[in-house]
Amino acid sequence: MREPLSVRVRWLILSLVIGLAPIPACSKGTANSGEEVGSKVPPASQQQAPEPPPVQVAVEKATVPGGIRYSYYVVNGSAYPITHMLIGFERLYDIPELTQGPVGWDGEGTSVPATSYSAPPGWLFDVYTMEEEEHINLAWEIDPNQAVLTPIRGGESLGGFSVTVAQADAAYETGHWVTYLDSSEEIAYWGILVPSATVSVPPSSVLAQSGVRLRDNPGRGTLWIEFDVPVRGIAAVDVFDVNGKKVTELFRGPVEMGVKTLTWDGRNSRGAKVPSGTYFLRVKYPAAQRFAKFVWVHS
Repeated sequence: MREPLSVRVRWLILSLVIGLAPIPACSKGTANSGEEVGSKVPPASQQQAPEPPPVQVAVEKATVPGGIRYSYYVVNGSAYPITHMLIGFERLYDIPELTQGPVGWDGEGTSVPATSYSAPPGWLFDVYTMEEEEHINLAWEIDPNQAVLTPIRGGESLGGFSVTVAQADAAYETGHWVTYLDSSEEIAYWGILVPSATVSVPPSSVLAQSGVRLRDNPGRGTLWIEFDVPVRGIAAVDVFDVNGKKVTELFRGPVEMGVKTLTWDGRNSRGAKVPSGTYFLRVKYPAAQRFAKFVWVHS
């Protein structure tokens, strides 16, 4: 049986990462690569509960000859490329939750008949088991041997993930998923599967364009950034390239609830001008985050 060491290692690493937390008092923050223009606070204030992750995984169930096929569709609303996906894995407790393997899988090795699963081009499929566990989980990951890697980049969606089992299994349809990211900023996102007909874009997703406003887009010379602050605390504003690598940190510091504005001059953390291309803005604060996708063009 295969022991998913990479999953356990990632869990240990993530458990050491401390998220941004509210602070008892607020004062003016510092703008690093960006310039703080101002803030305005509305008369009413509201606290905000944690939001769904910017990634969603939808499932579709179909009856096929020899069993039931579950097909999965990934919507990546973050700024980070997705390189691994697990189905049937409870991230909070670090345990698999599927009791039934693909049709033709012997339950011992890792070989699964090609007729019992599908994977997008450039992706590999596997079944993970744990010692002293009767449950399993499914895994799709980027083939590291290909010349050009094909992750699910920020703002993109990808289907073609499927598995066929002998009988209907609710865990394949309403269980948990985990996606691992090619980024040092975030290691993973996880959540619960949703039916394909009910996929909605989380407010935090780059696809939602909620709570972040950019002017102009495409940007030339100066990019004006305005974002809503739903809860008082520490905020961080960063720019990432299309590969999910941080370009620069625009702001990190305490903020009041309300609306905040910044600008970006198209330079990285070393002060050099960035190439023209697609970039992502991430605004992160307690209990929420926002992504926005934009194009930068040299003036």
